[in-house]
Amino acid sequence: RLFQEGYIAGVRIPNRIVVAPVGVGLSQRGFVTEALIKHYAELAERGPGLIVVEGASVSKDARDSHGMLGIHDDEFVGGLSLIADEVKSRGPRVAIQLLHPGGVASPRIRGNAPKAPSAAEYLMFVHGRHAFSAYAEELSKAELRALVEKFVEAAGRAKDAGFDFVQINAGHGWLFSQFLSPRTNNRRDEYGGPMENRVRFAVEVAEAVRRQAGVPAIFRIDASHPTYGGVSDEEAVYFAKALEEAGAAAIEASGGLAPISPTVIPRGHLLEGAARLKKALRIPVIAIGGLTHELAERALESGAADFVAFARAFIADPDWVVKLKEGRAEDIRPCIRCNVCIDRGFSLRQLPPKCTVNPEFL
Repeated sequence: RLFQEGYIAGVRIPNRIVVAPVGVGLSQRGFVTEALIKHYAELAERGPGLIVVEGASVSKDARDSHGMLGIHDDEFVGGLSLIADEVKSRGPRVAIQLLHPGGVASPRIRGNAPKAPSAAEYLMFVHGRHAFSAYAEELSKAELRALVEKFVEAAGRAKDAGFDFVQINAGHGWLFSQFLSPRTNNRRDEYGGPMENRVRFAVEVAEAVRRQAGVPAIFRIDASHPTYGGVSDEEAVYFAKALEEAGAAAIEASGGLAPISPTVIPRGHLLEGAARLKKALRIPVIAIGGLTHELAERALESGAADFVAFARAFIADPDWVVKLKEGRAEDIRPCIRCNVCIDRGFSLRQLPPKCTVNPEFL
């Protein structure tokens, strides 16, 4: 089933393999570079069905690194269109992730305190190691209304640039998930308190993008959350159903963050969360999380997911899809999940990712 076509919002996807977004730090001041175009063109030649381009900031003061792409101004559309054209000319469909870090936006880049659901200190942890922290100020209702418009405008730019979809990151400790978790949302208005209030901002964005932007939106959410006092499994399903009702085209079932992660995380550890969402939703579900091609095939066969996403697998062996198609599965170089690629990006120097098993990456 990996190589069967599928559909999201009526758009044909050549196969069920999705390249998940990975920030590679090759943009300059938010602009697309030749190196970044080359990176995505080479990925497209490897045979996936859908490529999700790395997170792009929806606001000039909502960046988490100097190498982060921008989509917060019309001046970025020309460069982004080159990526979309290069990918689609090689066969895959293409999406771009829209991102707002909220309380973990870099104060070094902003020049002032980040904005978040509640005034608090926000700590960014990467695999148990403290990367940085910042004291954030609470977003006002007027600022929230303005942010809804920024997501709509960013989605419109993505459409103008030729992207088939946008992916809105509503997990991973970024802005939307900060609203969801009672650990980071202490508001006393209609955006805080019960779950129906905590999902409100994300629902408003989903509805506005559907009505005004004219491009299908895939939402990445935390279907599983390891932090005590965070979002429960039942609340994750509630969130996904609310997004579906608001017009989301598909849901990616990712996982939440924890300040201290377990030493061993089994492969496919997020599949249970994907299966829960699949049972509750009518729209497609995308599974992710340390998958092998065998696990991905089983997830599709069992009905736990409609599509399967890979990030580090394409870093460790960009040709793994080609090898699988050619019957050379034994030649696939597996990701060993050391997370050197991720840790470098979250270091104070914000280095581009490198790979322990693939020194030729980038």
